[in-house]
Amino acid sequence: MRKIQIINTFVGTLLLLTLSINCLTASKFSRKYSPKLFVEDTNTKLETLMEISLMGPGAVIATNDLIKLFRKDRNAEVRRMALEALGAIKANMGSKEVNYTFILGMNDEDTYVRYAAIAIIEELNVIPVNFIPYLQKHLADPDPLVRDVTMRTFQRLERLGVRTLIGALKYPDMRLCATVTLGRLGKADRLNENDCCYAIKKLEEIQESDGEDVELSKAVAQALKDISKQEISTEEISTVEVSKEDTSKEEISKEDIPEEDISK
Repeated sequence: MRKIQIINTFVGTLLLLTLSINCLTASKFSRKYSPKLFVEDTNTKLETLMEISLMGPGAVIATNDLIKLFRKDRNAEVRRMALEALGAIKANMGSKEVNYTFILGMNDEDTYVRYAAIAIIEELNVIPVNFIPYLQKHLADPDPLVRDVTMRTFQRLERLGVRTLIGALKYPDMRLCATVTLGRLGKADRLNENDCCYAIKKLEEIQESDGEDVELSKAVAQALKDISKQEISTEEISTVEVSKEDTSKEEISKEDIPEEDISK
């Protein structure tokens, strides 16, 4: 019993010490860096953003300041470097505010800001499902740089990205763009056999249940045609199953984002 009390006391002291260190770090950051992010001089802001980026995950305390700066600043280079700093410090993409900031970045009027947002997403291990409509949109971006990085994002994260797309078919508001993107990947032979089977099965289910949506019906028919070019047999389609591990990867939670017009 005494040993347990000693352990509890030690753990409590350690937690208190950690909390104190975190508070001191936050206070130090606020005094040294925060004011420099919101001065009038653009060069000062850019230099501070570079310093924060070089600090890496140790500067995660800067997340809220970087989000605020990105949304407030009219200088495209500042916005771009704010996004790059968020990526460098490994800001939590599951956070509603961080997630929405990158959606804004993908919709920015400046080519290099859009490119930076998608390039950072390319490095993620998981693509948040609510990014899919915006990524799909930029497969047809007017700038070739943005188009290339968008396609690379799907290709580099091909295995997980495809499962995310298939998982997105369950959401009505994401069904159309997920269908179109799966079709494009199928046409480019970017789907493996299991993904082909499962995608076809899910698309056929949509074809049966959503017949009244003309645009979706056309997209599903085209995607099935493109994916089926890989000559997957009907027997494989009817028997394919997804393991519990696969299902967990598909069912990435859909992040709610503020109801705000993000179009430029």
